[in-house]
Order: sequence, then C-alpha cells, then structure tokens
Amino acid sequence: MASADSVQQSSLFVRPKAGSGDRVYWDAQWRYRVGDSPWAQKARRLGLAWLEPDGAGGWRKRRGRCAEGFLDERSANIAAAAAMDEHAQELERGEQVRVDAANRKVTVREIAFEWLEWLEEVRDAKPSTIADYRFLLREPGTKHRRGGGVSRGRIMAAFGDKPYDQVTTADVSRFLRVLDKEGLTPRNVNKHRQMLAAIFQYACRADTYELAVNPAAGTDKRREPAAAALDYYEVNEVEALAGAVTRGAHRWAPRFLSRLEQTGSLETAIRETRVQLDALLAEAEVNEFFAVRVAKGGDLEDALAAVSAPDQVGKGAVLDPDELAARAAEDRRDAETFRLLFYTGLRIGEVLALRWEDVDIAGRMLLVRRGLSNGVETTPKGRRHRFVPLSTPAAGTLARLQARNEYIESDDYVFCNRLGRRLDPSALRRRYKAGCASAGLRPVRLHGLRHAAGSLIARTSDPVFVRDFLGHAKLTTTDRYLSAKVRPEELERLDQAFGITPDVSTSEEVSPVVAQTRDNTGLQ
Repeated sequence: MASADSVQQSSLFVRPKAGSGDRVYWDAQWRYRVGDSPWAQKARRLGLAWLEPDGAGGWRKRRGRCAEGFLDERSANIAAAAAMDEHAQELERGEQVRVDAANRKVTVREIAFEWLEWLEEVRDAKPSTIADYRFLLREPGTKHRRGGGVSRGRIMAAFGDKPYDQVTTADVSRFLRVLDKEGLTPRNVNKHRQMLAAIFQYACRADTYELAVNPAAGTDKRREPAAAALDYYEVNEVEALAGAVTRGAHRWAPRFLSRLEQTGSLETAIRETRVQLDALLAEAEVNEFFAVRVAKGGDLEDALAAVSAPDQVGKGAVLDPDELAARAAEDRRDAETFRLLFYTGLRIGEVLALRWEDVDIAGRMLLVRRGLSNGVETTPKGRRHRFVPLSTPAAGTLARLQARNEYIESDDYVFCNRLGRRLDPSALRRRYKAGCASAGLRPVRLHGLRHAAGSLIARTSDPVFVRDFLGHAKLTTTDRYLSAKVRPEELERLDQAFGITPDVSTSEEVSPVVAQTRDNTGLQ
C-alpha cells in the first residue's frame, strides 16, 4: 500500500452490499488522514460482486467461474488495496499543490495588477489614469492599438516574473540606468520610477504584503528640463482660425496647398485636389496667408483659365443642398468650439461634456461639473465643480449655438454631431490642426487654447482669480501663466522706474471682436 509520511491510511474493510434490483456490489472503506489532521473515513465502490443470497440473510459465492465484469472476494480485496493506493496518491498530489502554493512567491506582476485594481475600485482613479498605468505595465510584444509597432514592456520584462520581496534598490537603479542609455527622456525615466515606487509602496502596506522597504524609494529621480515657454494664440489669431473653419477651408485648403507645393503648378493642384472654384477664389480674397501661398504657384486667373472645362476642375462628389447645409453647420459648430475653449479656458473634456443645463447665458455663467477621462464622462479634474464667468465673446458664442433649431434641451450636449451625440475629441483635434494650417497659423496644441486663456487673463487679473477661473487646485500651477506675457501695468511701473512718462494718455479700447459680439447679441 503506497503512502507518504504526510498521508496515513488504516482499517481497510471490504464487504458486499445490495444495490438496485438483484445486484450486489463490493464496497471498500478505510480511515485516512493527512499530516496531523483528524482521521476521516473514505468509502469507494469497487464493482459488482460474484455473490448470491445464502437464504439466511447473508451472501455466498455463485457457482462456476467468476464472470467478466464481476469481482470475487479475492479480486475485491486486490481492488480495495489498489483503491487505497490511488487515494493515497491523490492525497499526496493535493498536499504537494498546497505546499507549492504556500511556498510560491508572489511576483511583481501580480502585485502590479492588484495595485491597479485597488486604484480603480478603492481609490476611484480616473479612467485616463488607469489607462496610462496599464500602458506602462503592458507585456513585451503587445501590439499598439495603431500602427504595426509593439510594446517594449520594459517594467514587465525586467521585473514581472520576479518575487516582489527579492527586488532590491540596486535592481531598480540598474533598470533606470538602462532606460537612460536607451535614450528615454528624463521625464519618461521618472514615469517608470514613479510607477515602480507606487507598486512597491502598495506592497509595503500593513493590509497587503508588509514589504519592509520600498526598493524604488532609494533611487535617483532624474533632473527634468524646465518647461518650455508657453506659446499661445492671441485674440486675432483665434478669430482667424475660427474664420477659416467657418468657411470650411480646413476641409480642403491644407491638402490643396500641400499639392501646390509638391507640383509647383496651380493648374495641376486644382485638377488633382478637385477643389471648388468658388471656394478657392473666396479664400484667396479673404485669407492673406492663403493668397500669398497661391501667388507663389503662379497667376490664379491664368490657372483657372487654363482649365478647359468646369467638369475637368472636378467639383468633388455631388452634394445635395441638405448635405452642404449640414457641413456648413458643422463648420460653424467647430469654430464656436475653438472660440469657447479660448474664451473660457475650459479643458477639452469639460467643453465636450457641457450640456445646456450647465449654461446660463443671461447670468453670464456656466457650471463645470463634468469632464471626459479616456472617453468616459466623469467629474472634472480635481473632482470639484466650479462656476466660470462668461466674457462677452464667450457669451456670444453660446448665444449663437443656442440659436440652432435642434438639440437645445437641457440634457442635450452644447457641442454635438448631427445625431446629437458627443463629439469625438480625437476628430476635433484633427479638424483644429487642419484649421490652423488653413489659417496660416504656427502649430499650437488644442490644449494651448486653455494656456492662452490663462496667460491673457493673467495680464490683467490677480493670481487667485486666474486659479479659480481655470480650476487649478494650487496657485503653483497658475504661476506659469503669470510670466508668459508682461502685464501693461508692469510696463508702466518699469517706465516710471527709469523716469519715462507716457506722452499721450490712452483711453480704454474695446477689441473689434468684443464690439461685434455686443452688436450681434445685445450683450453688455
């Protein structure tokens, strides 16, 4: 009988037992225990018994040779011993699994994903935060969502399979040095360091793994270069952007100018891009940047005359009036989106999640209580609602949007597509980039409109107002806007310090944009 030190068996008992019908079975029963656990009983049916009733309430062997599929008493005892051996082996395997599980070391990979789960479920981290962390914790070879590239999976490649309590400070330090040599920026190296520090700090908690020391805490943080000086658009540049988008130039002008630059021929660019002649002429008339670029390719009138027939110009797909009107409405909507981002300083997700119930045009106020995080509507950054006062241009933007004849109920999005659904931020960024190109503006990120709002307001307002207007949690975040451009009164103080007195006193001026908005909306 097979056994192990940890598995004990005894008291084997084999007996016949009546089953259904006239059938009789051999049953085996024995005692067993594993280690120091209490004794238990194990029973197992061995098979049909080659027996028959003896007439006195007992059993006797049948006559003749034991038929196939039946067991006599001798073969039943052999089968019982084999059953005990099999049971002992099962117990040994189970015990070994338990021992292995007890001795197995929890890996960094397991703790990393347990930490992510804790962040998501207990700490209620934003979806975008979880997505960023998962990006750094991807396995090596994971395909990127776009393109044909694959992830290096640096953290998992270096530490994923290691027991968490066997990672040393020297291991983490060597890992970071490898990242330095690979050419990662200091900011990127620090992101990997911060991730490891957070994972091991979770393992140090008394309610998790009680790790004695965080191995990442003793490593060096890389010195990051100072943030680049803010570059942002002024009012006239944003209005030029909005004008180009309103005219729909962002739909075709960048492509046309690119082809013109490649071929050097206006006629070829017109034919190959199938640009609308009236749109081409109108844009050259109102957009100085566009007109200068076109002039480098030759005389526009000569190029148009060289196009022998209107059908050769190729007016693109034939669009019915309803489709043209819908596209024009989309262009106006996008232009107003860029204006509101500029005049309110809202984050992109806050603007796209804005509903009409959050807008009070008459009271010149809007309530920011939603934002987007990785495509999911959630609370704004900082998890705080805030009221944002509306300047005259911002109020005018919302008034023009509210003048549309659909999707203006309280629960409708202020900025929506033809079906009333929320706009896609990635697509909006692409249209913004094309709009900037068509207006001849230098490249500035869409988030730069928020920087522009903060910097322009900081010229004339105190830091506390700028902080509250933008929804910053700390004044230190607002500080970068205070030195982006010099405030007028600071220039006056500098002149006074050097004994320079202005020759002519200036009166308050109102920008053409504000004046036009007041005329159109009646707002004061």
